[in-house]
Amino acid sequence: MDRRDFLKFLGMASSATVLSSCGVEKTTEKLIPFLIPPDEGYIPGEAIYKNAACNECPAGCGTSVKIVDFNPVKLEGNPEHPLNDGALCLRGQASLMRLYHPKRIKTPMIRSKKGLILEEMLEGKFKNISWQEAYDLILTEMKNAASQGRNNVFFSGATSGTLSELIDSFCKETGVERLPEYETFAFANLREANKLLFGKGEIPAYHVKESGFLLTIGADILETFVNPVNFAKDVHHSREHNQMNWIHVEPHASLTGFQADKRLTIRPESEAYLLLYLIQYLTTNKLATRSLPDNLVSALPRVTLQKVSQETGIATEAINDLAQQFGEALARKPLLIAGGVSTSSERGLEVAVLAGVLQWITGMVG
Repeated sequence: MDRRDFLKFLGMASSATVLSSCGVEKTTEKLIPFLIPPDEGYIPGEAIYKNAACNECPAGCGTSVKIVDFNPVKLEGNPEHPLNDGALCLRGQASLMRLYHPKRIKTPMIRSKKGLILEEMLEGKFKNISWQEAYDLILTEMKNAASQGRNNVFFSGATSGTLSELIDSFCKETGVERLPEYETFAFANLREANKLLFGKGEIPAYHVKESGFLLTIGADILETFVNPVNFAKDVHHSREHNQMNWIHVEPHASLTGFQADKRLTIRPESEAYLLLYLIQYLTTNKLATRSLPDNLVSALPRVTLQKVSQETGIATEAINDLAQQFGEALARKPLLIAGGVSTSSERGLEVAVLAGVLQWITGMVG
């Protein structure tokens, strides 16, 4: 490089330095020292990852949160979590928008006048108040209710862990009655059926991964039932390793039904007839691995194939084929899952109880 070219290059570099220095005030906004020193190893702009749990549904999948400069920017499934094994559904992925949505609720709000809450929210009849105003209003109303002999109650959605313990402590210290929590998908009939049959009002763990034949009745296992992420992973595994055959019975169209190997449409609230016939078929042909108590056998009504077909709207040939496949699959660890819309109707408890009976006589419960 000769002297002339060197001077040109030096002049260009100096100009670039001057131009870049014009934005010095903006670029140093983040150079203000921390009032509280960050954890050792923190590097500005570098991502760190923290484990958490998704609360978009009751499943509680494990998540890995990508954090940049103390702000969460991305959610992924935790590969070491036993429920979802690194997967995360669309709702979980999008849940971060609750934190950043421009129209999120940022402060306490109070109704300007009495009426339907949803209508008032849509019409903008709620007004923002400060947290101190909210605290004062709550304390005032609690004192007024107590002075008038009325009870103060605490009602919320599903909580767990530290938050649930904190609510318990608050209610205990203030004399507030804590009501049962509300869950959109509580599976109440399934819990009640398992309590009646097995003494435990819980939702069991379904080992789809180990099954060679899967029969789902109303349970939308790929959408809202218990843990769709885990079910999707297990269905894929069982199809690949166990050559699993999956039959889905439902009264309406669903994504789960379209993913099954065979889908049967059943008349709403008639699932109990189909389950009765399957129980009757297995016990009559001595295919059941467990015997039912005599009082339970006498309590179960007898149904004919024609009656079941008439009530369910399913052809007799299809019902017979389903029963035969179920019986032949007993050596391949069959699995029955009843839930969703089929256990949420007025006859949902009957369906849940009969499904539990069928699970018992085929050795699925244990």
